[in-house]
Amino acid sequence: MKTSGLPEDDLHRLRELHRYGVLDSVYEDEFDGVVQLASRICHMPIALISLTDANRQWFKARV
Repeated sequence: MKTSGLPEDDLHRLRELHRYGVLDSVYEDEFDGVVQLASRICHMPIALISLTDANRQWFKARV
């Protein structure tokens, strides 16, 4: 029986996340445009792009 824990592909996901270099990156207008569009399309007051590594969650853009 498999115990709960990280998904099998989580190491790959974490490697790719760090390879992209977006954690703790500078502000980028393009990402805010994406979340603003998502907020309007979905008629929701909140939208965000959230990235999660092994120890924390990083919000790349939010509205």
